[in-house]
Amino acid sequence: FWRDKPTAKHLELVDAMRIARLAEPRTVLLTHLYPEWDGVDLESKAKELWPGMTIEAWDGLRLEI
Repeated sequence: FWRDKPTAKHLELVDAMRIARLAEPRTVLLTHLYPEWDGVDLESKAKELWPGMTIEAWDGLRLEI
């Protein structure tokens, strides 16, 4: 998500939320985050771009599907 960080394998938050708007999932799980995002409320930032439920993953997170 880090703006202008040169890598082909990561999306910026705005790109991930654009995909969410197109895909219309029930929930988006944000994973593989840059250390620069530590301490940033990504769920609130995501809500500004997409109204659905967004979960920020963390080390050791377990989800039941």
